[in-house]
Amino acid sequence: MFFQVTNLDENIVQINTTKIRANLTDGVTEFLEGHTDMLGLIENDIVLTESMVEGRTVKKEFLIQLGIIIVSNGGLTVEVPKGTYVIIHSKELVELSGPTDEKKVNDLVAKVAKKTIELEKELAKINLSLSDLTDEEPRNLLFKKIEAAKVRASFNDVEFFTKALEFLKERRKLPS
Repeated sequence: MFFQVTNLDENIVQINTTKIRANLTDGVTEFLEGHTDMLGLIENDIVLTESMVEGRTVKKEFLIQLGIIIVSNGGLTVEVPKGTYVIIHSKELVELSGPTDEKKVNDLVAKVAKKTIELEKELAKINLSLSDLTDEEPRNLLFKKIEAAKVRASFNDVEFFTKALEFLKERRKLPS
C-alpha cells in the first residue's frame, strides 16, 4: 500500500505500508491492501501506520488536525500502477513517533505560543480575553456566531498543538 499524509508545510510518504489505523469522526477504521474506496474525516485524532522496511516492521503515529482521508484502489493516474492508496490532506499534522528530542518539543512549545498570541489578537477584536473561553458553554455559544469564526479556528489550533505537546511530553516520561 502507498500512504501519504500532507499539509501545506509537510509531505510524508510511506511505501510498503501494511496497515493503517485511523480514528475517523464516525469510528476507528483499519485499512489493509484492497480496502474499499472511501472518503473520511479525521478531527484532531491519531493515525497509526505500519510499514515493512528492510524486513522489519516500522510503526509511525501522527496527530492530524482536520484531515480528509482518501482511499483508492484504482491508482492515482493512468501511469501509476494499481494498488491501494491512502492519502490524508490535513490542516496540521504532528508526527508523534520517533525520537522525542528537545528540538521537537521546543518547536511545539513555540507553535503553541504563536497560536495563543494569534488567538488573543482575534479575541481582542471582539473585546474578549482568554479567560472568556474557559467555560465550555459560553465558548460554544460564542463559536456559533459568524464573527467568531477566526476565534474558533485560532482556539482549535491552540488546542491541537497543546494536545500534541502533551502526547510528546507523556512519551518522554515512559521508559524506553
